[in-house]
Amino acid sequence: MKLTSRIPAYTLAELIVVMILTTIVVGLAFSTLRLVQSHMTAIQANYDKKREVGQFNSLIELDFNRFNNITYDKNTDVLTFKNPLDSLNYQFSESKIIMGEQTLNIPISEKVFFYDGEKREAGEIDAIRVVMDSLNKAQFFVFKVNDPTRKIN
Repeated sequence: MKLTSRIPAYTLAELIVVMILTTIVVGLAFSTLRLVQSHMTAIQANYDKKREVGQFNSLIELDFNRFNNITYDKNTDVLTFKNPLDSLNYQFSESKIIMGEQTLNIPISEKVFFYDGEKREAGEIDAIRVVMDSLNKAQFFVFKVNDPTRKIN
């Protein structure tokens, strides 16, 4: 009497096919993860730029309304805000803006200064138009209403 019973099992060929398919799926998962991580990095960089631009816009609007005397020196590329109690400088460079102790990495492609509606290269100003290289050429215009007594003095 011969007892031959087969044990149910997978063949070597079946196991190799399953391992190959698993390797392909894991490889696709890792490449997708890498792609998602690169997109997230780009989104974070874009968000940081938008935040810095918004922060710069808010700060310069506050300073335009907080200080009485605003001057621009073309030689040093410095915007100076002064009032009787305080003063503040904005140092512009090609890739960043230094405002006191704070630095914003915002490349500015164009700055146009105005006083009483007329363009000015330097000296006392009451408005500025800024165009930034980042964020699809973001731009904004900031002005302050001059005190009527300034015309008398």
